[in-house]
Amino acid sequence: MVRLVVSGTMSGNLLGIQGNGSPVQWDAIDLYRLQGGKISQEWAAEDLTAILHDTATYTAPWIH
Repeated sequence: MVRLVVSGTMSGNLLGIQGNGSPVQWDAIDLYRLQGGKISQEWAAEDLTAILHDTATYTAPWIH
């Protein structure tokens, strides 16, 4: 299992959202299944609400 924070600058297309040079940051969790010492499966969960908020595409009702 890996928990990470992804950060960068919106310089290109992300999830169909055109880049505008703004900073973006979100949390992610990746789960891995190992077999024979190698990754055989991966599951990922991204904080899509944070991505949409940072790109000014959507503001969740609980974010002020």
